[in-house]
Amino acid sequence: MFLAIFVPMSLAAVKELNDLRRSGDEPLPQIPTRGSLIVSGVFTVAFWGLAIWVIASGGSFVVPLLPIVLTLSLFVSIRRYHRAGEPAQPNPATSPD
Repeated sequence: MFLAIFVPMSLAAVKELNDLRRSGDEPLPQIPTRGSLIVSGVFTVAFWGLAIWVIASGGSFVVPLLPIVLTLSLFVSIRRYHRAGEPAQPNPATSPD
């Protein structure tokens, strides 16, 4: 029930934000630096190590939500970093051809 409501709502919000960025009403996301990617990677690995240690020593299962979120954030940042050098491609749906 929770996913049936929030997944379509989240996808619509991302689509709306991308449309606003294309029209110039919303600023583009900041491009991460190489140093910030390294620091994010170190913190992600440290939190994964902490989560594995807690799971291994505690005996009970713990959902490693923070390391999962940090991993997703790191992948998004790496993608932004790599795509920063690529030229912007026009949207074919709004092309004036």
